[in-house]
Amino acid sequence: MKVDESRCQDIVDYVGSISTPLRTGKVLAKQACYLPSVVGGKGPLIGETGIRGLLMATGHTCWGIQNSCATGKLISEFVFDGKAKSANIGGLNPRNVL
Repeated sequence: MKVDESRCQDIVDYVGSISTPLRTGKVLAKQACYLPSVVGGKGPLIGETGIRGLLMATGHTCWGIQNSCATGKLISEFVFDGKAKSANIGGLNPRNVL
């Protein structure tokens, strides 16, 4: 695959529209395929980010479709209950790596 610079820039522009820290961050790689990954390859990131109102549910790789129902339930618990109640997901906390 060939890197499409304009599509890479679209991603940078979109991410930058979310917040100042993301807008001023450094782009580490531009590539033809973006597969979310978690530092250390230990699974997805699910939960609060430390930015008020911003929840994260990413890094599922190609297994995301199988984890979608559980991830949706967990995110809904954060929204409605303020924390995950149905599973112990401390190891998936985005704040562990952000």
